[in-house]
Amino acid sequence: MDLDQRLNELGRTKRQEGLTDQQQMEHLRRGIRQKLQRPSTHRRWMPAPIVLSLLLICIGAWVYPPWDHLKQIGMPLSLPNVPSDTQVPPASESPKKEGEKPLVLEDQFAFAADFVDWMQRYTNYEIKQVTASPFADVFEATDQAVMLETNKGKLHVVFFPNPGEAEKVEIDEDFTVRGQITFTFTGAKLKEGVTTLHATGPTYQYSYDNLLFLSSNSGFVLTFRNAFKDFDIYKNIFANFGLNFDEYTYLNEFKQEKTKVSFEDIDQNPALAIHKLNSFWWAKPGFKEQPYVPKVGDRRPGVFVKNGTYDEAISVHLTADGIHHLFRLKWDNTQKRWAPVEHKQKPWKSKQSSS
Repeated sequence: MDLDQRLNELGRTKRQEGLTDQQQMEHLRRGIRQKLQRPSTHRRWMPAPIVLSLLLICIGAWVYPPWDHLKQIGMPLSLPNVPSDTQVPPASESPKKEGEKPLVLEDQFAFAADFVDWMQRYTNYEIKQVTASPFADVFEATDQAVMLETNKGKLHVVFFPNPGEAEKVEIDEDFTVRGQITFTFTGAKLKEGVTTLHATGPTYQYSYDNLLFLSSNSGFVLTFRNAFKDFDIYKNIFANFGLNFDEYTYLNEFKQEKTKVSFEDIDQNPALAIHKLNSFWWAKPGFKEQPYVPKVGDRRPGVFVKNGTYDEAISVHLTADGIHHLFRLKWDNTQKRWAPVEHKQKPWKSKQSSS
């Protein structure tokens, strides 16, 4: 075989080998594409947890209190002018729920003791912890403020030295820059160096007497507005009937419902009968067999037990026509219920101040 023939055969062999390599390369490409396409059904689900995580982060950023970045400082030892309340009933009359821990208030927050006690009695909030509030370093007139961690979020309470000062304070918010909300206060002098504050959402406020409430939860505003209105009405009714408000303990029915007491328990300890009290007793046949039917405009009644007693209580309320009502109730151990034994009513001197 001559040299030219030998070279031609060698070239054909190389071309066939090259074609085979190309085919193998194409086969590899097809295999890689198939492998990439095959797990695509699994990848479709991958963004879901990522999206959920981002959503939780966004929600958390919105709910997170807008003032946690402010400086935390200590509180001075003094008591402002806050509403007084009655004494706590004996421990035997108020059994603790399982896992319930008593709230411990540090000495530096002694100025808030009366309000914390009032809030535990007259609202449905459960206070888990009381700490220093950054708003103690905002107003020139006061450095007394606390942050309450509750089952419904965080609440800041600022204590002003004089009644009416808190009601003059207003929030001036700026929403022009999305995600960068700023606010300041008007109606009260601010401490030197305090300019604008930053928040992640709207800041809601409510004022009562010398107390200023601030929170990112709007529910606090409605709750306190109704609770303080009822509180003032109860005090007016007590005064109208010549009763000493401080001699009675208010029973929070919302919290009573969480304390389960059987009739067998009451037989062994009659003091536990107070946990069967209900201000809406007139929904059942009772006083003179003529149950009272609330009308539009009537205020929610309140039930009180005189300190040191357990078998007699009073239920008071204000009707839409400006009349104060007082029902005296006694525990009927035979029928196992609280029964009305006396009803008094008086017009209120100043209907506008109590409505």
